[in-house]
Amino acid sequence: MLKTVPEKGLSIDEVSAQLDKIASRDMPDDSGKLFSYVYMSGRKDLRKIMDFYNAFVNKNALDFTVFPSSMAIENDLVALTASLLHGNSSTVGTFTSGGAESILLSIKTGRDYFLEKRKDFTGKPEIIIPRTAHPAFVKGAQYFGLELKIAPVNSETFKVEPEEVNKLITDNTAIIVGSSPSYPVGVMDPIEELGKLAQDNDIWLHVDACLGGFILPFFERLGQKVEKYDFSVPGVHSISIDFHKYGYTPKGASVLLYRNKELRRHQIFTNASWPGYPMVNTTMQSTKSIGPMVGAWATINYLGMDSYLDLAGKVISAKQKLLTGIKNLGFKTLGFPDSSIVTFRHDDLNIFALAELLKKDGWFLQVQPGSVELGLPASLHMTLTATHDDKIPLFLESLEKNVKNLMKDKKTEPPETLDLFREDVSAEERKNYIDLISKALTGKGTAESGTYTINKLVRSLPHDVIEKLYAEIVNEIFKPTDA
Repeated sequence: MLKTVPEKGLSIDEVSAQLDKIASRDMPDDSGKLFSYVYMSGRKDLRKIMDFYNAFVNKNALDFTVFPSSMAIENDLVALTASLLHGNSSTVGTFTSGGAESILLSIKTGRDYFLEKRKDFTGKPEIIIPRTAHPAFVKGAQYFGLELKIAPVNSETFKVEPEEVNKLITDNTAIIVGSSPSYPVGVMDPIEELGKLAQDNDIWLHVDACLGGFILPFFERLGQKVEKYDFSVPGVHSISIDFHKYGYTPKGASVLLYRNKELRRHQIFTNASWPGYPMVNTTMQSTKSIGPMVGAWATINYLGMDSYLDLAGKVISAKQKLLTGIKNLGFKTLGFPDSSIVTFRHDDLNIFALAELLKKDGWFLQVQPGSVELGLPASLHMTLTATHDDKIPLFLESLEKNVKNLMKDKKTEPPETLDLFREDVSAEERKNYIDLISKALTGKGTAESGTYTINKLVRSLPHDVIEKLYAEIVNEIFKPTDA
C-alpha cells in the first residue's frame, strides 16, 4: 500500500522531526570534511541570503512582463560574469538552473546554428568532446541527436590534445568542447589551440567553465598563472559558468554566456500556435522561481571583489598544503591541478580501501574508479573550497595514519578485476552482487563492502555494461514509499 497524504496536517514540529529523521544519513554539508557536491565558503553571514531567496521564491521568471525584476536581475548577473571573462557590450547570456542545463542549451544552440548555416545538410551533426568532459555533454548529444566523438587526453597531463581533436573533425562537425577545468582531474584544456581549430574550420567552440568561471579570474588577480580560456580567445562561442560553485550562491544558479546575440538567438523557444498566450522560453524550463536568481545576485553583490579574492586565496592555500602533504606520502596527482580540484593516486595502495578508512574518520572523498577498458587510473578526487583551508592539516593527519595502517596490513594490492559476466559466474552470484550494490546505494546492509564492490565493478567492467547496470538498479530503487 502506498503512503498517502495525511488526513490531518502535521504540526511544524512534526514536519521538522520527520525531515530530521529523513536527513539523518546525509553528510553534513558544512563540516569541511566533504570534498564533493557542495561548495562552502565558511561564511556564516551568507545564511542571511536565504531571506532574499525566500522573498522571491514564488515569483515566476516565466513572464518578465509580470515580474520585470527577473529580467533586471538576470541582465545584471550576465554583465557581472561577462566582465570577469573578457566579455564586452556585445556579450549576452541566460541564467539557468545549473551547469547541466547550461551545457545542454549550448549543445542545442550550437546544433541549430550549424543547421542554419548548412540548410542543405542531411546528415547527423557531430560533437567532439575530450575524454575528461562532463557527462552532460554525452547527455546533450543523446537528447539532441548529435553523433558523439571522444578525443583522447594526454596520459601525463590529462589535457585534450588538439591534434587528436583535429583528426576527428569532419564536414559534419558542429561543436567542439574544452574544459576549464575538467571535473575529474581539475586541469584546463588548451582553449587557445582549440579556438584556432574552431576558427579555421568555422566550428562552434563551447568552453565548460562551470567549475572555473567564478574562481579562475580571482586566481589570476592573486598572481596565479591561468591559461586563456574565455572570450579573450578568438573562436570561443559560448561559456558555461556556475554561480553555485565558487560564487558560493544557493543551489540552482548558473549562466550560459554567448559572444553575441546572433548566437543566442538559436537558443530561444517561441510558440504562438496554441490557444494560449505566445510562449517564450529562454531556457529548458518554462516556470522557474526567481529565488535562485536573487540568491545569486544578492550573494555576489554582498561579497564583492574583496571577499572573492579572500575566498580564492584560501582555496590556493588549501591546495598548496594538500599538494605538499600528499606528495610526502607517495601520492601522485593526475596532471597538474590548474584550478581548485586535486585528484591523486598511489602506485602501492588500494585507494578503494583507503577511501573507506577515511570515511570512518569522517572524511568524504570522491572515489573515481577509473576503467581497465579505457585505460583510466583509479583515483581520489578532492574539490577544495574556502572552508577546507584550516581542515587540510587534520585531513593529512588522518590520511597518513590510514596509509600506515594499509601498509601494515599489507593491503597494498590493487583491487582485483571482477567480471560478473564470466562463464563461471553463476546467475545467483551475479544477482547477489547486484543486490549488494542496491543495498549500498540505498544505505542498507554493509556500506563498506557494498561501496568497495561497486568500485571494483565500475573499474573492471566495460563502460556500456556499467551504464546499463546502473540504469537498472536506479530504476529499481527509486520507487513509491510504502505506508
